[in-house]
Amino acid sequence: FRMEIHAKKVNGRCRVCGRFLVEARDKKKRSTYNCKEFAEDLKSHFCINTSQDILGIHPLSFCYRCKRVMDKQYQPGPQTDCSIPFEWKAHTEVDCMVIKCLS
Repeated sequence: FRMEIHAKKVNGRCRVCGRFLVEARDKKKRSTYNCKEFAEDLKSHFCINTSQDILGIHPLSFCYRCKRVMDKQYQPGPQTDCSIPFEWKAHTEVDCMVIKCLS
């Protein structure tokens, strides 16, 4: 039960920047994006390999702001600037800095 709550809290964050995911004011617009859907883009722009993500540690989605950054930087071929603004690490319930730092 506690892991379900933890996973829900983690999944309320952006996989790239760690910010809270928010609903779009205009329901016709998308505010979050599925990481699996954009796996290649995340890998080339942010060096994030979603194939190794672990449920409960890594969020399933990323935010509109990070998608815009990706869209603005888009150039065919590999990118040279691979930086991950927020690093999601394995942890125990006791040392869960993800929830403590981001709450």
